[in-house]
Amino acid sequence: QVPVCGASRASLMTGIRPNYPARFTEAGSRADREAPKAITLARHFKNNGYHTISNGKIFHYVADSAASWSEKPWRVYDYDTDKKGDWGAYHFDKIWLNPASKQTINPQTGRGPFWEMADVPDNAYDDGKTAEKTIEDLRRMKDKHLPFFIACGFSKPHLPFNAPKKYYDLYDPAQIDLADNRFPITGKPPECTNSSEIHNYSLVPGWPDKEAFHRQARHAYYACVSYVDALIGKIMAELKALDLDKNTIIVLWGDHGWPLGEHNFWGKHNTLNNALRVQLIVRMPCSKQHLRT
Repeated sequence: QVPVCGASRASLMTGIRPNYPARFTEAGSRADREAPKAITLARHFKNNGYHTISNGKIFHYVADSAASWSEKPWRVYDYDTDKKGDWGAYHFDKIWLNPASKQTINPQTGRGPFWEMADVPDNAYDDGKTAEKTIEDLRRMKDKHLPFFIACGFSKPHLPFNAPKKYYDLYDPAQIDLADNRFPITGKPPECTNSSEIHNYSLVPGWPDKEAFHRQARHAYYACVSYVDALIGKIMAELKALDLDKNTIIVLWGDHGWPLGEHNFWGKHNTLNNALRVQLIVRMPCSKQHLRT
């Protein structure tokens, strides 16, 4: 709907367009403040007898629309950093795990490198912990025999591109194809600019036009995608093991796209095709076929 996470999440969870009227346009948009009368998707399920659970990043702020959930929304760490300063600096020791990363800090933001491959198990990073919490909740719901709506929000492949080393090892950076349209856009409006979000992190040499940066950044992005893909696979396997897959609808979606070097653009914050297109996969238990758009 819009190439910033908070506004896109508020829009999807309420069904309200982000800019009509002027509502969800900022990264920090809150549905409960900007559209207080809206019934969120989770609240609709809750109103109709479902037990609703929020794990990980669903709304941008963990307290947004909290009444939509049957349980207090859960996160490994809190994105709501009011009076705490920058979230990346505040949670530095949880986000970066390599000793070398802790020696490389952006002095302006307190954040570490834009990528990291620590030789750690899946549950060392926050997305792995979110997957484990979701699996625990599936087991609880199985025992309770309640209809449920569980939202599981992974942060990757968002910056920083941190993932266990084994997912980096899946790719040879020398063999990774780079964008074939790394040239300026002719006649673009001045508002169409490159995202500078990556500059909140350290170790960004050659951004945005050097091949070495593009190759490293793509390698890191691919590793994060594979990491989350493996976590989704674990949840799907548990759903099947619990014999819940036959009556559970699964929806996989993302809040925004992410240019990977096209026109030397990295990150969101513009309305080019790559920043707006997201995956949507719906698995219906009544059919062996998946709906893909």
